[in-house]
Amino acid sequence: MSTKTLLTVEEFAQLSFSENEDFELVEGELVALSSATLCRHVSA
Repeated sequence: MSTKTLLTVEEFAQLSFSENEDFELVEGELVALSSATLCRHVSA
């Protein structure tokens, strides 16, 4: 059984990410966001 370490909003705000990384905080868990581009989803 594994233990999750939850983050507070204050801890999340202090984290630094590179420009191509996007994360959000969901109920204390750090969640990586998809890096999908708009062009991939646009039909001609």
